[in-house]
Amino acid sequence: MAIQPKKADYFRAQIDSLPPRPRPSFAGAGRPAYLLAYIRADSATKCDASMLRKLTAFAAFAIGLSPVRAQQPGVVADTVWCRNHPRQSYALYLPAGYSTARTWPVVYMFDPAAQGAQPLRRYQGAADAYGFILAGSNSSANGALESSLDAARVLRADIESRYSVNKQRLYTSGFSGGSRVASAVAMLTEGIVGVAGCGAGLPDLPPSVKLPAGLAYAGLVGLDDSNYGEMLELRAQWRGQHTPHTLLVFDGGHDWPPASTFGQALEWLELQASKAGQRDKQPDGLTAYFQKRLAAARAIAEPLAAWEAYEQLRTDFAGLLDVAAAREGAEALARKPELQRARQQQRTILQRDSSWQRETGRAYYQALATRAQPGTAPDAAGWRSRAAAVQQLRQSSNPAEQHLGNRQLHFLRLLFDSQGEAALANQDFWAAVTTFRLWTLVEPGSAAPYYQLAAAYALEGQSARAFKALEQARTQGFSSRAELERNPAFRSLRVDKRYQKLLASLPEKP
Repeated sequence: MAIQPKKADYFRAQIDSLPPRPRPSFAGAGRPAYLLAYIRADSATKCDASMLRKLTAFAAFAIGLSPVRAQQPGVVADTVWCRNHPRQSYALYLPAGYSTARTWPVVYMFDPAAQGAQPLRRYQGAADAYGFILAGSNSSANGALESSLDAARVLRADIESRYSVNKQRLYTSGFSGGSRVASAVAMLTEGIVGVAGCGAGLPDLPPSVKLPAGLAYAGLVGLDDSNYGEMLELRAQWRGQHTPHTLLVFDGGHDWPPASTFGQALEWLELQASKAGQRDKQPDGLTAYFQKRLAAARAIAEPLAAWEAYEQLRTDFAGLLDVAAAREGAEALARKPELQRARQQQRTILQRDSSWQRETGRAYYQALATRAQPGTAPDAAGWRSRAAAVQQLRQSSNPAEQHLGNRQLHFLRLLFDSQGEAALANQDFWAAVTTFRLWTLVEPGSAAPYYQLAAAYALEGQSARAFKALEQARTQGFSSRAELERNPAFRSLRVDKRYQKLLASLPEKP
């Protein structure tokens, strides 16, 4: 069963359900580092280095050497090999105050590209502040759900057998496709009491599979993330089901959230643990937390965001403290016409976003359909017009429209990157070339689409076009000699004098 999102339209589901990695040999080095920074898409690459790590661990196991060593609190360990499954590993962070004198809550973390240490390095400060062990899988990546569930099972068994774990306080978290894995683990295995889902919602599971009763869900999403609308819909769903939930929105795109936002999620999960009797209520701490959030709500200028903050505060602390101040704040805003206007604007923006994504999906598939129509070509003018409209939104004086434009641009990047990579994985070079050419129409001033187009041409055997696209990528800012040299897609070009000339024009350092 492939992980797929719960979304209204089929097209979005297809984008998020790419073929499992590893990809064919040309993709062994993975996407260029600059491209991964340019677009964090719902796709993942298991590279040759990952396989080498697995083989190394297996060899050590086979000759009787133990790849396991004691972990130092306060330091991220990039690779810890599982004792009973030496082909699987994880990154680990034990909080600075860790000792075996007490037990500690754990967050099992899932990155879509199996980069387990990435969230740990970002959130180690939050783990210290709230006393959490963080464990990031190096074996779970976007692809088959069964593989990720197996990696989660192995990870959990190894952590709970080796460290002082509070088994009443086990959590999962993930970003993008990893967020869907985190939810799937909570829905399909026992003992998980909370989820911090970042940048994506639930996997597509049978309707009979539901969140366990009482499970707490913290959603985290950027204002510029194309999955922003999905996360708002999920919040509405949790409200209707009376599921303990919060939604933390940050100023950013499709990425792991900032450390401060993830810290807020851990703090909220701590509160839910107090309400569920999983930890002491600590009245002084609860009062300070309430007052901190009340002050933050009062400082919000935007009426809808302020109302949401008051309502969340009222819900979170009901039965624990006097929430009159939060209730009064929400009621005062509810009487203002500005709140109704803000709600209507949000509905309108989300409807525009959803309709635009459906239309863009249809336009993309119409472009691919030209293969079966001799003498026709994709509508270049239409794509340029679509891109111009997105840029116009991004330059709007209306912040809501600016964020809408940013989400649409992210959606386009996700569309072209993921669908182009899927075509390459299937060795459908026509579809890959067509997809990346469309990307160059949408972002003619960016290096990424030209670099991807050059790779597709090189793999197709069109060296002249590959060199032309590489030159265009260099003109638009591509400057990494190291990336070019280690990308197997360009292997066939390396004997050509044009390649050596291009290489010489790039800086020595990556």
